Amino acid sequence: MMYKYEHGGDIYTEKLTKDGRPFVDYSANINPLGLPLGIKQAVQQALKLCINYPDPFCRELAEVTASYLQLPQEYIFFGNGAADVLFRLALALKPGRALLLAPTFADYEKALRTVDCKISYYNLQEARDFAADNDIVDAITPETDLVVICNPNNPTGQLTSRELLVQILDKCRLVGAHLLIDECFMDFVSEE
Repeated sequence: MMYKYEHGGDIYTEKLTKDGRPFVDYSANINPLGLPLGIKQAVQQALKLCINYPDPFCRELAEVTASYLQLPQEYIFFGNGAADVLFRLALALKPGRALLLAPTFADYEKALRTVDCKISYYNLQEARDFAADNDIVDAITPETDLVVICNPNNPTGQLTSRELLVQILDKCRLVGAHLLIDECFMDFVSEE
């Protein structure tokens, strides 16, 4: 069976919508205004360094980031995009049971299925504007090993309130579950 690509950012399979307009892709966190000039200049200057493989542990970047965030360097982890980090996390944790929002980013499920994780879903309701509510805390049980919250959620765009995130974190601590909060799209939120 051929690999089914579901990640997002595939503007090549279907170039136009059914009514003939170009797709506007909101499925990946890509700047719709294009590459900023400063980034273009940095890439051009970095081309002369493209001789060796990059540092697989991003040591210099981790050191600078840790210093900037005032965190221990061992708290910092870099990957080749969010999907890469998710698959590595699944392999590192090998959770037996996970709780996901539904709908949410497809690669959470894909990554967890690679380690035979059983997945429960917290179904987002139209009546609640597709936002998580306090009852999600009840869905976290002692059998839950991992809870994944995409914030803002992809594809709904809804934020989980800070108060609810704290309740989820407290329940995860109580039952011994890991909590992954994915904020890849936070830059698109006007008020964090």
